[in-house]
Amino acid sequence: MELRFEPFYRGEPRFHEVAAYLEEKGFQLLDLMPERWRYKTAHAKFASQGHAVFCNAMFVNRRQENGADAAITRKALILGLMGYANYAERVLEPMAGRRPDVVREMIDLLFPACMRAPYMPYSPHPNVTHGANESL
Repeated sequence: MELRFEPFYRGEPRFHEVAAYLEEKGFQLLDLMPERWRYKTAHAKFASQGHAVFCNAMFVNRRQENGADAAITRKALILGLMGYANYAERVLEPMAGRRPDVVREMIDLLFPACMRAPYMPYSPHPNVTHGANESL
């Protein structure tokens, strides 16, 4: 969804208000893509950053699918098609023991063989986590 940090329309809620509301309803912020505007100043064309005015935000339902394999697969498929393959793989993890065939097929769809080189040269950092408190 597109959310503003400062309202553009009368009565429009700000980003933090919508995020708090969605958090209350069981959603978590998955991604944030801010749009930055530079002020029209004498040296604006030399500035690389501007004022974060609004953002596109991706929220996902925190609710676990409680072992409902079809629901897990749907959620992972939608996330994967939207470009969140890593999060989709995380969603699929509870099914790995029960339905390894489905998980393998989904992984092949999310990460085609022609794209199986690491996206970035990752090194073990504390900010890359497996679970709530587990580092990779």
